[in-house]
Amino acid sequence: MPPKTTNIEFGSSGALPVPKPWMIAPVLDIHYEIYKGAKMRGWYHFTDEDDMAKKIHYVFKPGDNPHWKGWNAIGWEDCEVGHGFISATYWDDSYDNDVQTYDARVTWAVEMCHDGDPDLEFWGWKIHSPSVSFQYGIDKQIPLNLSPCSYVFKVQKVDGTEEEMTVSGDHWLKVHKEMQDMIDADPALVRFIQASRVFEG
Repeated sequence: MPPKTTNIEFGSSGALPVPKPWMIAPVLDIHYEIYKGAKMRGWYHFTDEDDMAKKIHYVFKPGDNPHWKGWNAIGWEDCEVGHGFISATYWDDSYDNDVQTYDARVTWAVEMCHDGDPDLEFWGWKIHSPSVSFQYGIDKQIPLNLSPCSYVFKVQKVDGTEEEMTVSGDHWLKVHKEMQDMIDADPALVRFIQASRVFEG
């Protein structure tokens, strides 16, 4: 049986296959750029695998999905076909359902087709099932051991002063994320520079 592939036509968008059911699939716009070097804001070029200083015609643009970062691509092309690899890091610090997800680097092998009449033959990407490597080799979501806790954070402010803020929750990872979310939402705050757990008694 031939390997399963996901097809996306040039000039359209589609979701890439993911190696774990809890991963939110990235959606890419793909294109075959006729003019090399054209400026395409937000688009990624494939690097030529034989000359890392050069770009080849294939380009893609990831959709708005905060769980994917660090995109890169490398490949080869001729006038009719090409092949390449694209990769990105999946991460999720939301702790939804009280689980911890470790970062994963996912790589997709891609075949590019642009031979013959595009009205009669498939022009686009054929994407194979991805390979993946996990941070610390942990390839599953780990349930958090929940227990009430409080932390005092020393926070640096824009004006150079410092302020102490206390945040409570049921796991230290969730408490630290809540503090970071508060900093991100408040333009007067820069970062927290110290965190100390508050112990009862």
